[in-house]
Amino acid sequence: MSDAKRALRIALVGNPNTGKSSVFNRLTGLSQKVSNYPGITVDKLSGLAKLSATALAEVIDLPGTYSLHPNGEDERVVYQALVNPAESERADVVIGIADGTNLKRHLFLFTQVLDLGLPAVLVVTMHDEMRLRGQSVDFEALGAALGGVEVIPVNGRTGLGLDRVKEAVLRAKPVPVSDRFFQPRKKGAAWLDEAIALSGSRTEYAAWLWATEPPEFGALAWVQQRGAASDRLRVDETVQRYSALHRLLKTLLHLDPGKDLTRSARIDRVLTHPLWGGLTLIAVLFLLFQAVFFWAEGPMNAIDGYFSQLGAWAESVLPAGAFTELVANGIVPGVSGVLMFLPQIALLFFFIALLEESGYMARVVFMLDRVLRPFGLSGKSVVPMVSANACAIPAIMAARNIENPRERLLTILVTPFMTCSARLPVYTVLIALVIPKVAFGPFDARAFVLFALYALGFVVALGASSLVKRFVPVGTSAPFLLELPRYRLPLVRNLWNTVFQKSRSFVAEAGKIILAISILLWFLANYGPLSSAEMDQLDPAQRLEQSYIGRIGHAVEPAIRPLGYDWKVGIALLSSFAAREVFVGTMATIYAVGTDDLGTVREHMAQEINPDTGEPFFNLAVGVSLMLFYAFAMQCLSTFAVVKKETGGWKWPLIQMAGMTAFAYLVSFVAYQILA
Repeated sequence: MSDAKRALRIALVGNPNTGKSSVFNRLTGLSQKVSNYPGITVDKLSGLAKLSATALAEVIDLPGTYSLHPNGEDERVVYQALVNPAESERADVVIGIADGTNLKRHLFLFTQVLDLGLPAVLVVTMHDEMRLRGQSVDFEALGAALGGVEVIPVNGRTGLGLDRVKEAVLRAKPVPVSDRFFQPRKKGAAWLDEAIALSGSRTEYAAWLWATEPPEFGALAWVQQRGAASDRLRVDETVQRYSALHRLLKTLLHLDPGKDLTRSARIDRVLTHPLWGGLTLIAVLFLLFQAVFFWAEGPMNAIDGYFSQLGAWAESVLPAGAFTELVANGIVPGVSGVLMFLPQIALLFFFIALLEESGYMARVVFMLDRVLRPFGLSGKSVVPMVSANACAIPAIMAARNIENPRERLLTILVTPFMTCSARLPVYTVLIALVIPKVAFGPFDARAFVLFALYALGFVVALGASSLVKRFVPVGTSAPFLLELPRYRLPLVRNLWNTVFQKSRSFVAEAGKIILAISILLWFLANYGPLSSAEMDQLDPAQRLEQSYIGRIGHAVEPAIRPLGYDWKVGIALLSSFAAREVFVGTMATIYAVGTDDLGTVREHMAQEINPDTGEPFFNLAVGVSLMLFYAFAMQCLSTFAVVKKETGGWKWPLIQMAGMTAFAYLVSFVAYQILA
């Protein structure tokens, strides 16, 4: 599509925790999509916004960053979106987001944007918090001081001011060269003309950024050859830019010393305390798992029952034959294995978003830095490890922001031990099967078990890091810096968007895998080496044993029998290497094929009898053994592939998979032998 026909491209730029997501959600609503930036693994969130009756814009929510100097992949994304000389790739207009309570720091990034010569509008959030803190600023005068930029206060919760932002975007213009904050030539950059020619940059500052990029990104060696030092150049820019901002805000920003500025600080005295903060964190997480288990139980049972009835209905109305059996016994149980656990997945994403929106998640990161240091990790490892409770794949990608190579590698290697959302369906079925519904006051024993499994994953991750760090070369550890946002009430719109987007992504990604495997399993479970006539003479259980999948299951059974598993569980273990959550869909398909009764998967598993004892097969010993195996085994080929990509070779992913599988086997073996 030509530039003349494409929609206006707007980039949202700002520091972390400035309310950028709220502005993005208000501008785009649910007209959003998640993809990846070309060539890298950082998420790209974009959406459409209607600026006027005739103007439509593509809004791109760029990762939060503190400057345009690309030290990591997130900063690199922002740099490319703003500096890229290709007209078809660069943003047309920038909406800078600045927290009004911290204008000086946040204007550093915005003035860098202005110096690139891009049309821009400045949105100031948290101005209600400014009033509480006794801060005020003349927004019109601030805009004039920034070179004629329109500065608009916005309330991300109510949307107040966004109409003005849309109007301002349509008339935004670059600031005059004379009003730009940083003048590279003042430091005698004789090489700048050559840098402009080589980089194809439109402005001096864009060429200066290109020339001073880190070695892995750009032209540092080129600058050094011309007698310049990249670090010194960046220091010069920082000093010049902050000096200008200090003079500007000294006259425009007014403070009322009588106002209380320490509301969040007083709360942090408790919530970040070494003792009380830790106890609060444990209580918050425990209540989270109680809610996930209790609130989701009703919807889960309803979905499970509905799909059981759907399978029976399909079998009754469709003509007898292979296609009907595929639908009733393959596709329907497989889809049920995804949607049945959507309530729990949605609740988990909701609570994680709640903690992030409130500002408490940043405190979790801060507190756990002290815990992680002795194990070779740091507070920067917390974000990937916490993110792994949703999915290990983006969590491992998030480790790219850890500058220290040793900490980054350790984080990648131990992150899969954290309990991801794909394990949740497995845990839910097994806990419901083998853990009795015993109440301790308002608490359920099954929620205690679920909480223990999550805690166990974290503890084992620390133990693994402590062990592996002995074999990883020591690097220089960077200081851990974190800006703690103020506590605030979460915005309902942001919570809804997060839950909707994450849940939709889970269903789409897991659903494709499970549906494909369900169809394959149905075929393998209905056909075998015997002829069709011979298979028809067998009862359902015998037919399953003589099928292709039955033969495969019996082949692996000797290896897993010490763990308490039979050939049917062996099939589920093998199939779930594609994705852990496939375990439930596999069990649903196997038991639906092996019987004429189309009940729920949990009912079928509960009715399975151990032929050696005549008692239920899924007893406490088998259930605990399976839960521990899934807690520690790296049964996710996608995670294996991402680790291979992020570590740049086969060595570490192979060591990781072998080590996790061996550990899972050993722990499951011990648990079964003790409990059996």
